[in-house]
Amino acid sequence: MKHGKVVCVGVGPGDPELLTVKAVRTLHEADVVFAPTWHPARDSLALTVVKPILEGRQAPPQIISLVFPMVKDKKQLKTAWKENADTVAKQAQDGKLVAFVVIGDPNLYSTFTYVQRELRIRYPNVKVETIPGIASHSACAAKSGMPLAFGKESLLIMSEFDEDLVRGTSRLVDNIVCMKCVKRVPEILKILKESDSFSDKSQVLIAKRYSFADEEIWEGKLGDALQLKLPEDYFAVMIVRRRADSD
Repeated sequence: MKHGKVVCVGVGPGDPELLTVKAVRTLHEADVVFAPTWHPARDSLALTVVKPILEGRQAPPQIISLVFPMVKDKKQLKTAWKENADTVAKQAQDGKLVAFVVIGDPNLYSTFTYVQRELRIRYPNVKVETIPGIASHSACAAKSGMPLAFGKESLLIMSEFDEDLVRGTSRLVDNIVCMKCVKRVPEILKILKESDSFSDKSQVLIAKRYSFADEEIWEGKLGDALQLKLPEDYFAVMIVRRRADSD
């Protein structure tokens, strides 16, 4: 049986110009493009990023949406991972080049990591590759000019708010990246300040839906950020630097 392969393409934070050359080439060559979404009635955010590339092709690929529900029920999640992996594997087993697009980087809190695990366990003959993408915290830091880490500074990246993790590491790390955190900003910052390691002068960058039309970016000091009231958004990131620029 002729096997194709599955390539997960990291499309970055939202700006199509931030895709790598390899990512663009893969999207030009793919026979099938899978696009994850959390609800069947919702468009895939990753697909909106690459649509101009796909529409510019002479022979457009087949585009298939895959639903990954945003629930905490592990049984429901595992069922979705397995069923979606089956769908992806079938296309690759038919000898097709399959692209699976994800926002950010495929290896950092990506939906594809679950599919990749299922493919490796249940379809070992299907070749799987990932093309790294620019993660949102790297893109936001670049736009603001705020470094993620100087010299020997340490950096903690967490996918969502974990009070024990924040309290336990606040004295040990220099800088923190919080993904999907907008609804917990005051709580996180209060814990950091109480640790006595971070202060009102610590630098804070909060970016919501970076590089999309409705992006919002705030940059300032921790003391001022404690007063912020921001609407919840899944696609948000916060960077907190222990030291101010002048330190």
